[in-house]
Amino acid sequence: MKNRNNWIVGKEVMYSYVLMNKTKPLFSFLMDDTGRYVDKILDVFEVEALPVGIHIFNGIPDKSEINKWWQRRTIPAGRKGLQGALQELEISSQYELAQKSFGLSLSDQYWINPEGKLKWEDINFFENKFSDYVGNVLYGQNSIETERDLLSPCNTSEGNLVKKWIWRDEKQLLVKGGSVFFQEPYNEALASALHRRLGLFPYVDYSVEIENNMPCSICENFVTKHTELVPAYSFLDIEKKPNDISYYQHLLQLGMQEKIERMQEYLDYMLVTDYIIANTDRHYYNFGFIRNVDSLSWEGIAPIYVSGNSLYYDKSDVRINVTEDVPSMPFKKYHSEQIKMVSSFDNIDFSKLTGLDEEFREILRPSIDIGEQRKGILCQCLKERISMAEAEQTREKSAVFISRDACENIFQEAGFRPTDTLISNMQKLNIALGRETTLREIKELRKNKEQLPGKAKYYVEAIAKECAAQEMVIQERSL
Repeated sequence: MKNRNNWIVGKEVMYSYVLMNKTKPLFSFLMDDTGRYVDKILDVFEVEALPVGIHIFNGIPDKSEINKWWQRRTIPAGRKGLQGALQELEISSQYELAQKSFGLSLSDQYWINPEGKLKWEDINFFENKFSDYVGNVLYGQNSIETERDLLSPCNTSEGNLVKKWIWRDEKQLLVKGGSVFFQEPYNEALASALHRRLGLFPYVDYSVEIENNMPCSICENFVTKHTELVPAYSFLDIEKKPNDISYYQHLLQLGMQEKIERMQEYLDYMLVTDYIIANTDRHYYNFGFIRNVDSLSWEGIAPIYVSGNSLYYDKSDVRINVTEDVPSMPFKKYHSEQIKMVSSFDNIDFSKLTGLDEEFREILRPSIDIGEQRKGILCQCLKERISMAEAEQTREKSAVFISRDACENIFQEAGFRPTDTLISNMQKLNIALGRETTLREIKELRKNKEQLPGKAKYYVEAIAKECAAQEMVIQERSL
């Protein structure tokens, strides 16, 4: 039975929506009245503009992947103060809250349109100002808004720290708090200073302000009405990862396939800078790529963002020990392992980081939550970690290392295309073996690869497989 946009399915009430990408209708569907899940996909209009990583089977978007995407779009259950905020908002769950604002976000252009009746131009948050009501409630503040306006980008914000979107000077700004020592906002400002000094990749510029009597980081939205942020988590789902390669290699191969420029250099840079600030939270949602929503073409790597969970932010003074290993993400469990994945430190000029510890001291100076002793400890740890990263650069240079140009020549002379993955694997193979190798020798090594040390057998196999794949493509083209 159907009543306007309500459908009765069994004993449940369902609502009819159209999933939109900006002004493009993608498919119509039924959603349960709590906003928790998509029950049934009805008509499919366009699949090319779906969220990256959603697969199509027999012309229909995968419903389980759509539901997973939708649930990731809502405020996480672990957000501080969420349950109290929902009670004040008179909303049953974070799913209903997202539904109330049509799933609109400031990270992309996807939204759910009730029976296709609304226009993106009238309700999107890139062009239309939004109320502070929901944001203030989620942030634990008493809202001065008299009207309970639930249409807010705060309804689809990710992460467990208190946060809110605000509109200031015709810009959308993200305000984010801290936790135990309220150190995270200052760490974000430190990361901005680090990236500013090195000047290699775009980054989100964070500053520290006081909000609700607490320090917070504040930054401008880097997504526009013409773009979307595609987190690495979704990017990795463009194609299924083969069982014989790592997520790191899969990411590199997809980057090459999608023509993402400077992919290898970017990953090297991310691993080094996260090592320096001891970042424990660089999971696959905390870095990503920018896609143009109008042309559906890739614009490149997203500015580096979210670095607050760094420099022992959740450890008491007596538990901070720079000599102890630090947990890392996304490729290895600890930074001591992950830093060894860097293929080259050549672009990192450590001399530009001289005095960064003193700049950090100045960043920390206004904090009343971080004592003078802790400030001194953190600055000293930062200084030592810069030295430790520089030592890793020295270690790499002292190893048997073949330059990128030399690698390119090796593969080109043999008739192969010198991809980023081939070059990276050849460089790492030389380091693992402690000597230079040739393609002819790699064929012999492959026959007895189980006798090779460490990961050398993996690099040999990866090089051989990619070369074989290129040979097969050449043979198919010649037929």
